[in-house]
Amino acid sequence: INLACSLDKFGLFSILSIIASIVPSFLTFFDNMLWIGTFDEDNKGVFNAYDASKLGSAEVAVPVYYSHVPTKTQGAAFKEINEKTYLVLSRSLGRNSEKNGYVSQLEFYEPDFSSAYIKIQKSQKEIIAPPMIEGIAIYDDYMYCCFESASTLYSTIEGNLCETPTDRICALDVSMLFSYLKDYEPVERERVKKRIIQIGEVLELIFFIIFMLM
Repeated sequence: INLACSLDKFGLFSILSIIASIVPSFLTFFDNMLWIGTFDEDNKGVFNAYDASKLGSAEVAVPVYYSHVPTKTQGAAFKEINEKTYLVLSRSLGRNSEKNGYVSQLEFYEPDFSSAYIKIQKSQKEIIAPPMIEGIAIYDDYMYCCFESASTLYSTIEGNLCETPTDRICALDVSMLFSYLKDYEPVERERVKKRIIQIGEVLELIFFIIFMLM
C-alpha cells in the first residue's frame, strides 16, 4: 500500500508504504494507527489496524488490532465522544434503489476494544445516503462523504447510469449525526449558544441607543 503524505504547506508529498497481508478497499487513520479494510459483497470484510510508526518498513506488517466489518463496507471513520470511541461505516452496493441487494447508508457502532480482536456489534443507528456512498472522513465538526455515482462510468454511459448521481463531497454536521447519544453536547454547540447570546446582547444595545436618539 503506497500512501501520499503531505509534508508542508507548499504541497510537497512523500510516498510511504506499508506491506499488508490484505487487499485494501478503504482506510482511515486513528490513534496513531492506519486502519485498513477490505470490501466483500457477500461476506464480512477484514478490518485491521497497523502501527503507523512501521510505515516504510520492508517487512510484512502485523496488525495491532483486527476485526470484521459488515458486507458491502466502503469506508470507515472514528470519533471520540466523552472518552468513548465510536466507529462510522459507509456501506453501499448498486445504483438503483429498486434492485435487489441495493444499499447505501451510514452505520454507527461502539466497538469493544477490550482485546486485540475488536468486536463490532449491532449498529446503533443507520442513516440512508444517496446511492454509491464510499469514502468518509471526520475532521473537527464535520463528516465528509464522497460518492462514486458521478464517475464517468456511472454518469455518462447509457445503460449503466446511477439514478441520482452526487458530484459533490458532502459535509455533514457531526453534532446532528451523533444526536442519538443522550449525553453528547459538542463543544461547537456550546460555542454557537454563546455567540447567539453575544449577538442578542449587541442587538439590545443597538436598539437602546436608537431609542435614546429618537
